[in-house]
Amino acid sequence: MENPGVCNRGPEALEPSRVFDYCGIASLDDLDTPLWRSIFSHLETIQDEFIGVRPHVPDYPWPRNPLHNCTRVWEYPFIYHHLQAQTDGVPDSPLPSVVDLGSGATFFPFAVAQLGRRVIAVDADPRANISMDRAIGKVSSGIGSVTSLLSDARSIALDTESVDSVYCISVLEHIPDFERVISEAARILRPNGLFVLTFDLDLRGNFELGPAAYGRLMNTLQVHFSPVYSEKIVHPLRILNSDNSIYPMYPNKSSSYLLLQPLKRVVRSAYNKLHGRPELQGRLLVSTYGACLRKPLSRAE
Repeated sequence: MENPGVCNRGPEALEPSRVFDYCGIASLDDLDTPLWRSIFSHLETIQDEFIGVRPHVPDYPWPRNPLHNCTRVWEYPFIYHHLQAQTDGVPDSPLPSVVDLGSGATFFPFAVAQLGRRVIAVDADPRANISMDRAIGKVSSGIGSVTSLLSDARSIALDTESVDSVYCISVLEHIPDFERVISEAARILRPNGLFVLTFDLDLRGNFELGPAAYGRLMNTLQVHFSPVYSEKIVHPLRILNSDNSIYPMYPNKSSSYLLLQPLKRVVRSAYNKLHGRPELQGRLLVSTYGACLRKPLSRAE
């Protein structure tokens, strides 16, 4: 018997324009649709422009080509689709404001700005902040704009209820106290504001977001937001993951990123021991979860 609150149709049953209109685990089948191909091709063009201006500082630790990553290949189009859909019918002036929470230094804020948005790229790493500043003015933002803000996602240096939407791409799983980040996203959003996010899921037991943390994260989201779309069921064999994706997990790693990996493993090991977690080894198996949410108009809703 069908659960009336859950979308049980497979991707093949969805209209092309509604491929991403769900909350849930990324589906491998989404990558075989005209909508995904159209968005992905468009984003590749913008990423090429971004990479072409060489904005990254020498010690920038993250991949410079994030679009061609095993799960980002789904995450960026998912986020872009929902922000683009929200743009429809929005007056040109004033332009809606949107925060990229934990932005790093990527092409994506410029892609969003080209939709007609004032994008604020928020990151706590000065290397990301400097790199974004080097790209601003050199990469096209269309009729929108991009600014960068050096700020911790757990205490964002923005006014309460000051932005129209927030997106967050694979950040929460790296922050143990992600509850504070979610609370801050709710604080800066205006009532009825959109929160679109993705986060990586550990499928093997040796990555940041396992079953217990996943439950905490979902419960925290439910406290602050309401889903725009229902959950979609994806068969385990059709879940997009780091083994079956068309792209690798770490494309074009920088030398500084590679040098940091032993340190990260030591820190993660110490964290696991401190919290009584088992020290699991082996190759990572990761998928991603996407959600399109709204902040209620009032606490009563």
